[in-house]
Amino acid sequence: MTLTHCERRYLLFFPSLEIYFWEAEGEMIGFTGHAVKRLEMFFLSPRFRGKGYGTAILQELIEKEGISFVDVNLQNEAARKFYEKNGFRVHATSEKDGQGRPYPILHLKLTK
Repeated sequence: MTLTHCERRYLLFFPSLEIYFWEAEGEMIGFTGHAVKRLEMFFLSPRFRGKGYGTAILQELIEKEGISFVDVNLQNEAARKFYEKNGFRVHATSEKDGQGRPYPILHLKLTK
């Protein structure tokens, strides 16, 4: 796959993360970023949600990269339900996000 200018910028902006660009149906459908068993970002195009792509991507990351931790904003109930459906459970909470802003975070851990 040839990276676009935008994709190359993501790689430069997040040098400490392993960034994957995911393709299906002949186009890029999303991207993920992870480091040391922790999924740091997961973006899937809205057009491809609800079709099993997100679960397939997450399962591949779990199996091949050992992903077992992810943080979710408390208000993002859809993300929490998605990860719980895939075997993650809340193991801790924080009142602030990683930048110290007042956004409560759920720390999830893979339990299966």
